[in-house]
Amino acid sequence: MSVTLSDVWFKYPRSGWVLRGVSLEFKKGLHVIVGPNGSGKTTLLRVICGFLRPQRGQVVVLGRTVRSYRDVVGRVVFVPANAASFVIGPTVRDDVERVVAKFRSSVNVDLLLELVKLSHLVERGVFELSEGELRSLALASALASDAPVLLLDEPTVGLDKVRREVLLSVLKREAQRRIIIVATNDLRLASRAERLVLLVSGEVLAVGSPREVLYTEAARRSVGTSDIVEFSLRTRMGRCVTPEELADLLRGLR
Repeated sequence: MSVTLSDVWFKYPRSGWVLRGVSLEFKKGLHVIVGPNGSGKTTLLRVICGFLRPQRGQVVVLGRTVRSYRDVVGRVVFVPANAASFVIGPTVRDDVERVVAKFRSSVNVDLLLELVKLSHLVERGVFELSEGELRSLALASALASDAPVLLLDEPTVGLDKVRREVLLSVLKREAQRRIIIVATNDLRLASRAERLVLLVSGEVLAVGSPREVLYTEAARRSVGTSDIVEFSLRTRMGRCVTPEELADLLRGLR
């Protein structure tokens, strides 16, 4: 099970190249694409799901060449940065049940809503939700499809600490059986990925674990450093990227 891009080039009308010779392979797990604004992250997701067709190169999803979104229906779900454009409602429960019925999935709606901490809002109208609740609902509806490939664009925008941790926990769990590709500038999310892709000006500059990518000069220059990476660099104590890793390192010094 994989998503493969081979020498993919893409540009919009009257623009320069947005993607430049991108070659990547994504297998089951949590993958995060990081890069500055305008680096091509969202465009890359839209190419994978067939909303955009590259001028050069090839995209293959689960063994099928992607020429349009019709080639990945039922296989890929794309959640845009504007979560309000993804949900329909009218209520929280209705939105998830609609997806279950459309994809004929076997997902238990009540358990899923409990997982994303929305079980107390099942009868709430979708446009009465806060931004964080709306993003949680978009995630739940994407998961309800049971699609093997999920594409998420900036899923942590507007989330408080509690909902961000819920999101991370759900993504980690679901990545055991799906290909999850996230585009974000949130280094807190990036540090928890299994694999990072650094995309700058449409080119892949680095691929690897968070520890391998976030400490590179290219990443520090283009997306900045988290507090933990900055602390680790200043103290030369090791390459920590998560609070858990830093805590373990500090405990070892006692």
